[in-house]
Amino acid sequence: MKPLRIYLDTSDYARLYKSKPGDSIDQVLNFLEENIQRGTIEIGYSYWVVTELIQDGAEDYAEDRFERGSIIRRLCGSNAFPYLTDLVNGARFPNGGYWMPLDTVSSLSVSPMAASMRDKIKGDPRLNRSLRRKLATRSGLQEAFRQYADGSLLQQSEFPDIPFTPEFIEGNYLKRYLTGEISEQAVNRKIREWMSDPRIFFRMYYQYGRGKNPLTPIVDGAAETITADLEKFIRLQRDVEDLYSSARISYEKYKFQKLKFENNTGLNTSMISLAKPKKPVFPAPEIKLDEIFGLGKSAYINTYLKQATKQAFQFSPSDLVDLLHLRYIFECDLLRCDSKMAAIFRTCPHMPSSRIVAKLEDLPGRIAERLH
Repeated sequence: MKPLRIYLDTSDYARLYKSKPGDSIDQVLNFLEENIQRGTIEIGYSYWVVTELIQDGAEDYAEDRFERGSIIRRLCGSNAFPYLTDLVNGARFPNGGYWMPLDTVSSLSVSPMAASMRDKIKGDPRLNRSLRRKLATRSGLQEAFRQYADGSLLQQSEFPDIPFTPEFIEGNYLKRYLTGEISEQAVNRKIREWMSDPRIFFRMYYQYGRGKNPLTPIVDGAAETITADLEKFIRLQRDVEDLYSSARISYEKYKFQKLKFENNTGLNTSMISLAKPKKPVFPAPEIKLDEIFGLGKSAYINTYLKQATKQAFQFSPSDLVDLLHLRYIFECDLLRCDSKMAAIFRTCPHMPSSRIVAKLEDLPGRIAERLH
């Protein structure tokens, strides 16, 4: 029997690490860890979990973020749900532990650092003529670096747009690669390790402090297209509803005034007519939701929009990310979300809504039901 796949809400990680021995959340934590050890469940996290945790991440909250990163690693290990567009392209859980988009993972490599160092060594006046002739070959470059490269060969200030850990510098990874001691695969794995371990990511995030943080454009940039497109789609639908609502109000006012006039004067007002407004249907904006969510996997957003137009709930900017979390309901057996989203999607026909768990405290019972 395959282990049940669980997707936790971002808030769950904070509650779990802050639990006190013996309290109800500690009991949930113990239950989850026991079942992970037995191999009956597996928990995965996503890009949206990590980026939500770093929001408002002032330095005063550094320790809190480290703890959250640790609890994610403790529960998830190297299990990550792929970035949304990677899912569309065939990536699947556990995705090698990568929570960042795979094209971002592959783009972050030793190549630009190595190229810069090669240019620098080629201009070194200490190189003799024989060795300089060999620089066109890999073995010649390696020999030049072995003989003339100084220290670790890497200063963080030389590559302000590439994030890496102090251990990368202290371990002389770049020099060891350039001298042929370790492979390109090994050095790239070290550069990219923060993309598959939230503990390292949070530590690096605060390592850069208030200076220029190269993590910010890389991490934030990954979500810009998706969040902007989804926000545009939702905003258009809400504006259409507002327009229709205004027209209905005007029409009802017209009917009241018309009836009042006829009652007071006895005159027929059929020559003054106003058609009952019909709900406008505008073409959807040029947003290719199937390319973001997968074919047929974005229809659940319509349930959210219908509930919003009925004013069944108060819109919140955080709803946008909650909708993105919910995409993973198609990839897991049970998904935790807040009570607001659970109520909206309780009977949604466009997703397996029976997988939704509205309360963290209910999760052990729901897991037990599925296991038996």
